[in-house]
Amino acid sequence: MIDLSKIAYRLTVMDSGGKQYNIKEFVTGLGWEENKNEISVRTSFTAKNDKTSAGRLSELIKPGCLIGIFASDGGKQDREVARGTVQEWNPQEQSSSNTLKCVAYDSLYDLQRSQDNKFYSAGTGTKSIMTGAFDEWGIPTKGYSGPNVSHEKMKYSSSYVSDMLLDVLDDAYKKGGGKFIIRAAEGYADVVERGTNTDVYVFRVDNTKSISQSISTASLVTRVKVLGQADDDGNSPVPRIWNGWV
Repeated sequence: MIDLSKIAYRLTVMDSGGKQYNIKEFVTGLGWEENKNEISVRTSFTAKNDKTSAGRLSELIKPGCLIGIFASDGGKQDREVARGTVQEWNPQEQSSSNTLKCVAYDSLYDLQRSQDNKFYSAGTGTKSIMTGAFDEWGIPTKGYSGPNVSHEKMKYSSSYVSDMLLDVLDDAYKKGGGKFIIRAAEGYADVVERGTNTDVYVFRVDNTKSISQSISTASLVTRVKVLGQADDDGNSPVPRIWNGWV
């Protein structure tokens, strides 16, 4: 069992010349997330924009730089947990201190932000569609672990590439192909079955520092009006109103 109190994270960046730097001592805030209906991991960090041997940190880290997050348990395990290229670069100067805020996305980001037109003829397999998209966008793979069922004719117009691929996987699921997700690990893309993680970590009372619960009704709809056909003056009757939480 891993002792959570011993887990330490470090952020490493690679400059345009291919040299790597551990900037753990500069970082004041770090996080990464995979949002619903998105396939690219988003990494954000805030760091002190202090001077280094290569100049200020903002001179070392530029848009397009590769960054990686690594985790160590203080023993034998030391592994990469996320990586990406810097897409948002925001140095800030203040009277008391200078900071650098950056957002990076992994290699699947191009699929998430790009639109395309595609037509897949009836009988095209899931594997052909998925690996074809990876190849077309120059995303490296080490193999394919996803489903491979035959699809009906599929046509997409001005659709985000990631939405197309998620739709294809949903169609494969409906055809009995299983529940799969698209993800990138250590720079390589793959389609993996959901819930097949080899490592599963459990939070118990003895290894949990705090638990917080929150409920917000700030955006709750409390009144619904049904409008009828407008008259010539633009006035619409209100035949019914529902009050209460909806």
